[in-house]
Amino acid sequence: MNTAIIPQLSQIGSPPPVILNHGLHGQATTAVLKYENQERIISAVTDPSQWVNRKPDAILVSMGGDDICGDQFAIYLDYMGSGLNAARFQGALDSVEASYRDLFALRDAVARGTPIFAHCYDYAIPNGVATFCAGPWLQPSLEFSGYDLAAGLKIVSTMIDGFAARLQKLAGQKNNNFVLIDTRKTLQRVWGPPMGWANELHPYPPGFMALAEKFLAALRRHFPKGAI
Repeated sequence: MNTAIIPQLSQIGSPPPVILNHGLHGQATTAVLKYENQERIISAVTDPSQWVNRKPDAILVSMGGDDICGDQFAIYLDYMGSGLNAARFQGALDSVEASYRDLFALRDAVARGTPIFAHCYDYAIPNGVATFCAGPWLQPSLEFSGYDLAAGLKIVSTMIDGFAARLQKLAGQKNNNFVLIDTRKTLQRVWGPPMGWANELHPYPPGFMALAEKFLAALRRHFPKGAI
């Protein structure tokens, strides 16, 4: 099974959604939307041969986590203090919001009327578990700044809720044509299969499937019966 939301989504539904995947792993929103990538998006979206209906029905997005997690996570933490520094973290969210607003503007320029769907991640466990090729992304900064796992869990929860609130604000503005899928509490906050965390930022395949099912449900709610 594929360990990512979009490949899982491509396998479920009757029939499954047909998805042109331009996913970019491990990049902040500012990198995802650099001009070279925007050129790729424009090329794909404006090519009728790429689409069943000659244009995309929706744009699916998963971005924002890499703006915060990683070695730069330490920037948003008070040293030996009250946890997440609210002012500095809001600055990070401002950058994420700017990127989303740029995406909305790009969509309006080349695919006006196409809704954008995104999600807000889930409550990760900052336990220092990495993949074979990357990470960990949370625990090193927490440890450096003087926080144990218990404190780290609270900090990560505050981050995810703040991230979700910022995207919900964008979803609440009708002109953005933006749907936020609330994926919080989809996974169990434990380390281990099937529905827990495989490492600090990623679930096991059943968890990715559960996240994909939330995307599918949101698409079905948005589109007329039978369209998705």
